[in-house]
Amino acid sequence: MKRFVISSAKLPGDIVLEYNIDGNLLRAEFPEDMSVDSCMFFFKNMPMHTEILMAMKERFKMNVTEVRDYSFDAFWEAYKYKVGSKDICRSLWEGNTKTCNKRPIGELDREQIMAILPRYVKKLGKSEFRKMPETFLRQRIWVAEYENTIKDVDNNPYLEQKAREIAAKMKVV
Repeated sequence: MKRFVISSAKLPGDIVLEYNIDGNLLRAEFPEDMSVDSCMFFFKNMPMHTEILMAMKERFKMNVTEVRDYSFDAFWEAYKYKVGSKDICRSLWEGNTKTCNKRPIGELDREQIMAILPRYVKKLGKSEFRKMPETFLRQRIWVAEYENTIKDVDNNPYLEQKAREIAAKMKVV
């Protein structure tokens, strides 16, 4: 799922749009005190797909910012191996339960997990070769996966830069 925030000097607040993985609009939140004219304009030009949103951004000079989704539900969907206790996984994800190093999962951990998860899922392919989600979280499997990702990006300058930025936050490098 992708979330975008639209801000403009003409709006009394931010508009939040959520799109599914195919880029289709799922949900929209509007400021309570949005003018009738702004509402009419937006409803007539509703960006039903992320591509339409990007075209509107250019055409109408709107500030559109993608907001990363680090929610448990985003993790659960991206992991694609729904076995074990979802409640325990949620507790681990939200930092209510400590992991193997006696430390709860924090914001930076969630950012790292979501950064390596697509690669981890693709690399291991079939679900039966992947750790159960609870084990992945409790044993902090993403840390080793993330370190391997940093080593594997040497041929891609963009990925190398991104990996180093996140690694600097983690103090892995």
